[in-house]
Amino acid sequence: MLISILVRSREFLAIVLFLQFAMIIAAIFDIPVARQVIGFVYLTFVPGFVIIKLLKMNELSLLETVLFSAGLSIAFLMLFGLFTNSLLPIFGFMRPLSVVPLTIMFSSAVVIGAVVAFLRNANDEIFSFRISSRYLILIILLALIPILSIAGAMFENIYQNNLILLLMLALISIIFVICVLSKQPSLTKLYPFIILIFAISLLFHFSLISNYVHGPDSSSEYYVIKYTLNNQFWNSIGPYPNDLGFSRLSSMLSLTILPAIYSSILNMDPNWLYKILYPLLFSSVPLILYQAWQKYIGGKWAFMASFLLLAEPTFYTEMLSLVRQMIGEIFFALLLLVVLKKNMTKLERTICFSLFSFGLVVSHYAMAEIFLALLTLSFVCILLFSRFIKRIFTSISLDMVLLLFVIMLGWYIFTSGASVLDSFLNFSQNIYNQLGDFTNLSSRGVTVMSGLGLIAPPAIWNSISRVFAYFTEGFIVIGFVGFISKRLLKINRDVIYTLFTSIFMILLAALILVPGLAASLNMSRFYHIELFLLAPLCVLGAEVIANLFSKRRTKIFASFLLVVVLVAYFLFQTGFVYSLTDSPSYALPLNGDKFGSRLTTEFAVVTTHEVVGAQWLDHYYISQSVVYSGNAVPLIGLGEFNFTRLNYLSNSTKLEVGDFVYLGTFNTVFGIVAISNYAWYTTDIQKSVFSSSNLIYSNKDCQIYTLSGGP
Repeated sequence: MLISILVRSREFLAIVLFLQFAMIIAAIFDIPVARQVIGFVYLTFVPGFVIIKLLKMNELSLLETVLFSAGLSIAFLMLFGLFTNSLLPIFGFMRPLSVVPLTIMFSSAVVIGAVVAFLRNANDEIFSFRISSRYLILIILLALIPILSIAGAMFENIYQNNLILLLMLALISIIFVICVLSKQPSLTKLYPFIILIFAISLLFHFSLISNYVHGPDSSSEYYVIKYTLNNQFWNSIGPYPNDLGFSRLSSMLSLTILPAIYSSILNMDPNWLYKILYPLLFSSVPLILYQAWQKYIGGKWAFMASFLLLAEPTFYTEMLSLVRQMIGEIFFALLLLVVLKKNMTKLERTICFSLFSFGLVVSHYAMAEIFLALLTLSFVCILLFSRFIKRIFTSISLDMVLLLFVIMLGWYIFTSGASVLDSFLNFSQNIYNQLGDFTNLSSRGVTVMSGLGLIAPPAIWNSISRVFAYFTEGFIVIGFVGFISKRLLKINRDVIYTLFTSIFMILLAALILVPGLAASLNMSRFYHIELFLLAPLCVLGAEVIANLFSKRRTKIFASFLLVVVLVAYFLFQTGFVYSLTDSPSYALPLNGDKFGSRLTTEFAVVTTHEVVGAQWLDHYYISQSVVYSGNAVPLIGLGEFNFTRLNYLSNSTKLEVGDFVYLGTFNTVFGIVAISNYAWYTTDIQKSVFSSSNLIYSNKDCQIYTLSGGP
């Protein structure tokens, strides 16, 4: 039995108006859940879908329509939000990012666009969807996996029991094995949905493990988000113009205007934007890449490459504390799809490329620089090749390179006092200064040395884990050799895809060879980005190896080889094996109760008591006071006092009258104060600081002192 859905122009306009009306009603009466769900669907998909229909992009597949709708919607929210933020104050509306002006402005723009799209498309078919009822049942069952993830995270938070999370990870592995080894060709239709389910489950199992935002970069980002939301106005220079770090963050619309729009219209606390909304948006990245890959290596191979991207722990750990990079990666992946996609008109490609380029530039500075370098180097190579090879098809033009460069240069120079440009220059100077350490292997950083096997693993299980990691790395190298050799593999290649992949391989080699480059770029995050183009090479590498043993059954042997390697890699990287063997690991969701002081130092996890203490201090401290902290994360992320008056506590700290000292769990429970590479016991700090007469607040994990007498 087939279930069919057909939407024409009239139904499309009616759906848009209905969602518009439902969102407004839910907002006016502040209906819980309905306001968040309807608002999220409306903001994330409707504006982009309207743009697609205005452009008459009728050649898109169903998956491409959904992905382009999301990308265009997010870009539209930031661009039109910037327009609203700049226009309304001229007419006396000084809080343009509040719910009323945002709703009026966005509703007007979307409705006008929908009406024009309706008039342009007349009685055209807008949307069609067909699915077998048996697949619908399977989809419903698969949708239970994210529920297991949510329930497992809550169970771990309350009872410190990871049984449900272990079950969820086991189910993901089993489903992956079934999908790869199954001989049902129709199962390939579910690959995109399965990838989405896997991505959401892995992201939620980490993001929901604490009641508050966590991660080394999340506190500063959270501060910028709250600053914009509280003012309901975006100021490009941010709260502290003289602070390079905050100025750089404040210039990113992914951290300012975008969360302000979602938070205002959905009435959603920024804390839950971090934990629910942004992971949902970010889960689209593997889908976008799957769509780009499968045209070159096929659906099943692209599915396995997507699993490698998901299994690599940076995807579901570090990225969740980097809102700006999560949004930036969406646009990075979409730009790859636009450049690699052939059946687009010049107008469609130009508009999509322009909007996605804007979205990338205002979301994450480094991602934009990487894509510009990728695009420029590819264009230069094409110019060189064109002298020897005639009729090279390419969607890359000089106009595209210049457009991205102009958007980037203009945005970085005229926002935040060119702080992003200054940061790039400082980064270049730092790399130049370390070139003299070429023979010093330690200059490559711990991650590179571990990846090359130059640092001994702490235990036997870590050694086994590294073996499977080395397999994936080896497959990538072998796959690249096979990719550039016509005799080894027969895959659908074009010049741009080959150039992109080759350039990323060269960049990966540079990270290993150039001193200081990996440490400056953060190797784990950069390798995660590298997988955007190199993950398919891992699958192709297994095919090359399988081809050496059996030319008739290459696909079958390669599939078995990849199942063994990727599933083992996944189970080790997620901490599944370490949890079963009761071994130490970095898997926070499965082993959080065993981390002790590392919860603060490595994962920046805050407790309820620390948050309550920070809120108490935020309420009672005087704006001219100086606050010394032994754990600044709760204060930066959850307090709203003047950041410039926050100092780190050390053994040389001398208090003046009116100064405050804030101690968190790491300080009170473990008796340690740590700053960068330095650490002291609290007993090393002047005893007068922790005098009982100076203690003004205390709970289980937090203490606050102030010097009320003489110095």
